[in-house]
Amino acid sequence: MTDTRSVLVYDFMPARIAFQHGAEWMQTEAPAALTAAAELAFDYTQADGRLEFGAVRDRSDSLVLDVELSGNPIAARFGYFQGELQLAPLYDACSHLSVSVAYQPWAQSELTAGERRTAQRETEVRVREFLALIAIALEGSRDYEAEAP
Repeated sequence: MTDTRSVLVYDFMPARIAFQHGAEWMQTEAPAALTAAAELAFDYTQADGRLEFGAVRDRSDSLVLDVELSGNPIAARFGYFQGELQLAPLYDACSHLSVSVAYQPWAQSELTAGERRTAQRETEVRVREFLALIAIALEGSRDYEAEAP
């Protein structure tokens, strides 16, 4: 029997940008920023496949963008990789940026328990890098420049 369970990763960080400006960024610039971040954080290129995005949607007081890594899973490191990027307001003209992902490592059943734990930690580090790159793009957006002190 093979182990085909999904692995979950959640990470967050503050973004120094007002929620209203971040909301505009989510609607216009987020897909390009997420694609660039995935290329760097996951060594994932357009030749390997692509990131697919859902429409930005409201969830209570936050905005959510669904993300799925698709294409050639052999070239990528995941059998599948699905999740969401969320932006929520904080006080003092800041926002809460988070990513929640379910994934399955490629060839997971061929890994030992120790190798699976190491792969999980490596993915957590890459997801954090992915989120940090998105935060840098968000904070560097043109709207942010207008509000900076």
